[in-house]
Amino acid sequence: MKIGIAGHRGLSDDVERLVRQQLVEAVSARTPEDLVGVSCIADGPDAWFAQAVLDHGGRIEVVVPAEGYRNGQPSRGYGGTADVVAHAIRTGVPVRVLWPDNASRD
Repeated sequence: MKIGIAGHRGLSDDVERLVRQQLVEAVSARTPEDLVGVSCIADGPDAWFAQAVLDHGGRIEVVVPAEGYRNGQPSRGYGGTADVVAHAIRTGVPVRVLWPDNASRD
């Protein structure tokens, strides 16, 4: 089953805690073998969701929505694009990256 997410960054600590909890609960209700998380893994809920999918044993599909997308992402904190993809690769989880036409792959 594919599940997608679109989140919002800059949440308060209380809201972050609740969102993370809900993401883990939603992902945990699925069978890991059939779970594919679809996200652009921006910082915040998008990355938390992707990490929850990986932690549960699922796979991720990373959607890169525009050329230069990563350049607009904050480099602070755990859970950014590079961290989630690196974790997936280290643990042998298949990662499928969907690039827009003519986008830079760096």
